Amino acid sequence: MFQKSRRTAYGLHFRFRYHLRNDYAKYTNNAEALEKFREMELERPVKEKTNNE
Repeated sequence: MFQKSRRTAYGLHFRFRYHLRNDYAKYTNNAEALEKFREMELERPVKEKTNNE
């Protein structure tokens, strides 16, 4: 599910965000800050995965 192409800019961007989110959740105990972080992520447009990648 989280495997995206390493060759595309979107793939690198997606992988970075995914690992950053995990690190943020791991090292913080502030639930409010974590919710804000998730809300910021949800505001981004999501690129639909196509079959011709």
